[in-house]
Amino acid sequence: MKKVTKQRIMVLLIAGIFILSSVAFVANFETPEQAPQELTNFVVDGELSQATEAAYLSKGFTIMKVYYSNENIDYVNSLPDIFMTPSDQVQLIVEKIKNQTEKITITGPRGDEEIFNATQDKVIKALCNNLYYAPPECILITGKNVQPNQTNFTG
Repeated sequence: MKKVTKQRIMVLLIAGIFILSSVAFVANFETPEQAPQELTNFVVDGELSQATEAAYLSKGFTIMKVYYSNENIDYVNSLPDIFMTPSDQVQLIVEKIKNQTEKITITGPRGDEEIFNATQDKVIKALCNNLYYAPPECILITGKNVQPNQTNFTG
């Protein structure tokens, strides 16, 4: 083969690689997730987007999902105000989700917990164990002093 022919083949090969990589990039392109919404009310009817949940969890919030059918769950409406931080900041988001399976899931900086056959006492005890800043009253409920410096973070 002539030197000029080899050069043309190399140019075509390199151009082909560039074109194919551009096509692959476009084919793999995903639209960005919905931007997290800013909450003004920390008791929400329905589920938040994953982006919003992730944003609030990364800020140290605890998210409590209440799955209910016809049960009276009005007591959960006041929980974000009851479980505020010592500097009066909200740290709990409650999502009320209509569902056939009645349960409560709590996700936060101290881990995850799932409660079936939830009672108000079980929910409060679980929040005392899972919130980053548990109020002093939690010592009476859980029998232990749960403070942020005792959190066992891994990673």
